[in-house]
Amino acid sequence: MWKSQLRKVDSFLTHNEKAMTEMERISAAVAQWQSGHRFADKEFESAIKQLQKLALKAHEYEEI
Repeated sequence: MWKSQLRKVDSFLTHNEKAMTEMERISAAVAQWQSGHRFADKEFESAIKQLQKLALKAHEYEEI
């Protein structure tokens, strides 16, 4: 049982690290946009889609 719990915790940590890495990548991309810069619709839509995917993954992690 102890090993099973350790594997579960390890899985949670792995998922958490992947999610944090993805958040950092998206945050860095958003930070590159200058505040006065009118960014292209394509860039905006891409960023929104990436954030939505990340949010869906977060909900999936809650169910583990």
